[in-house]
Amino acid sequence: MIHWSLHRYLDSSDNSYTSLQRLLSFLLILYLIGLILAHTVLNYTVILSVSYILLLMFILNGRVVISRNNIFYYILLPSLIIIPSFYGDFSTFYDNLTIIVSAIINVIIYENFARIKLSKRQLYIFMWSLIFFSFFYAILTSNYDRIFFLNKNTVPVLLLLMLFISDLYFREKKLLLFSTWVFAIFFILASQSRAGLLGIVSYFVFRNIKSKRFQVFLFTIFIIILTAVYIFHYLPGLLTFRIFGKSVTYLAGRDIVWNFALNLIPKYPFGMGYKSYSELFESVLAVSYSVHNTYLNILLQFGYVFFMIYIVFLVKLIKDSRLNITLACIFSVYLRAFFESATPFGFSLSSALLILPFYMEKGFLSSNKENKKKIRGEN
Repeated sequence: MIHWSLHRYLDSSDNSYTSLQRLLSFLLILYLIGLILAHTVLNYTVILSVSYILLLMFILNGRVVISRNNIFYYILLPSLIIIPSFYGDFSTFYDNLTIIVSAIINVIIYENFARIKLSKRQLYIFMWSLIFFSFFYAILTSNYDRIFFLNKNTVPVLLLLMLFISDLYFREKKLLLFSTWVFAIFFILASQSRAGLLGIVSYFVFRNIKSKRFQVFLFTIFIIILTAVYIFHYLPGLLTFRIFGKSVTYLAGRDIVWNFALNLIPKYPFGMGYKSYSELFESVLAVSYSVHNTYLNILLQFGYVFFMIYIVFLVKLIKDSRLNITLACIFSVYLRAFFESATPFGFSLSSALLILPFYMEKGFLSSNKENKKKIRGEN
């Protein structure tokens, strides 16, 4: 059934694509694969290679186009990253320069995601390949909790990406949509990631809400509750239930690093620099540990000004977004991000999903007016 469906699908789609469009679409999908592989033993090798190839392709074909509406943020945010270098050592400057270069490269790639509709034919193969490979790899290695990742907490990020792509491009493909949800439910239960479960459940809730205002309102309420419970320790006595055998208030040591981070942030109002806190964490806490909270991570690395401007940029992207599934993905990512670290414009899937879905939505909607009208009606 799958082979017949795939054969029929490949024969009937993407007929209007030029060779260049197919190639760029393939490279962008390869970029997504690289983001995924950055969380495996391959590390950043694939994503860096693909990024440089993409950048070269865009330059040769005159596709280095930046949105005027976003240029202010693209210039200011990377510029603010360099500030911590003035009171750090050379390694701090080098790390900050590295993240600035990666941010510029990723901005160019994101902008092309917004201008190129990905090939449904290629995405179809990509989705089924991920599903089958993940299942077979898990069966052969018995790594059901982390599939092929180094850390099981990365599993939910892959699941959110797949659910978003399914909803964005394949709403009419019921078999793929159903299989993706089965895939997501199976591996989120196998990974026993409570933060991941929050992300998947919240995506399901948000995707079924049509009103953008209500989505924003609900997300705000969730963030306030999470902050009150886990950062300020309000109402912990009311949360006595267990998830995956652990109390819902159990943080697996996150409370220690959060408290340490909250004490450090006021001392470094412009941030400590990219990953500069890791050595300090290790010297004081005797563990090499990230802060495990994206909000605290941004404040700690880049400071208050960067954080506020980034939030303004994020609000702008939310206002410009036209699909409820995009906001469902974004809000789910940022709820999960309360318990895991990520860096804006970074070379990893967890970092990219902080804003990449906005650009993928634009690329999808920019294809033709008929698709725009259809999606508006469905979402």
